[in-house]
Amino acid sequence: MRKSCLLLALLSLAILPDLAEAGAWAQPQGERYLKLSFISYDADEHFNASGDRGPSARSRTPSIVIKALFTPSTARCND
Repeated sequence: MRKSCLLLALLSLAILPDLAEAGAWAQPQGERYLKLSFISYDADEHFNASGDRGPSARSRTPSIVIKALFTPSTARCND
């Protein structure tokens, strides 16, 4: 079981980079981009600085992220 998981992980690492598209991209002039994201972390266990489990308590940390980009077009002046 462990060998098959390791083989699957190595195979995924060999195949997936060809499928991934990442890197910097430039926004075309005059274009807009808007992204709205929400994420929530839930926890029912907590640990102290020593790594020992603390008292049981639930916590939730919600976050909303708004990312907006606008690239102005270059204005040309007639002389």
